[in-house]
Amino acid sequence: MFLAFLFCILIILAVCGLSFLLFIYFRFNPEMVFSKDEKDFLNDLIEPVTNNNETDFCAVVKCSPDRNNNEKLLEHREMTDCRLFSEIYGKERFCKWGCIGYGTCVTFCPQHAIIIKNGTAVVMESCNGCGECIPHCPQNIIELIPREKEYFIQCSLPKGENCDNCSVGCTSCDMCNKDDALTLEMAKKCPRKCIKKITNPFAKGFKL
Repeated sequence: MFLAFLFCILIILAVCGLSFLLFIYFRFNPEMVFSKDEKDFLNDLIEPVTNNNETDFCAVVKCSPDRNNNEKLLEHREMTDCRLFSEIYGKERFCKWGCIGYGTCVTFCPQHAIIIKNGTAVVMESCNGCGECIPHCPQNIIELIPREKEYFIQCSLPKGENCDNCSVGCTSCDMCNKDDALTLEMAKKCPRKCIKKITNPFAKGFKL
């Protein structure tokens, strides 16, 4: 009697399991739900609207996370806003053009595409070029650049200026032309290795 009862329970579980699998298959397999014309129509709706800020540009921080933390003039462990620090103290390091590093841009990035590494903001590959971070940087070192440029100078040193305290900053050596397209060869020849490749384009949308 007990064996018959157990057998019935197993049969019921097997039927329920099979029904669930069939439901999942027919529910999420678009080939079984949509015709080709319906799929094409839906894909046209799903494909995001092209926007220059989301496809052709990405943000870069013109300051290197490889800089030496010993270059700090002072450190405020309880500070959480670069703008407030800039207003009170002015600058944190011997380089007055560098990233302050308290992460205000991180807070305002809707993509969560910015992290703080070695006291420096770093833009990740998930950046969609929205530019929301730019107005919140008191140093004005976050820029939108075309992805097609491939390389950028990871330093905000103005042309004609010099900063001997930064080991990875631009020296204005004139081995590259800042106004023209930068290349891999220029990056290899850069004495401070501050010509960097920009982040890769992000994946857009999805298809049925």
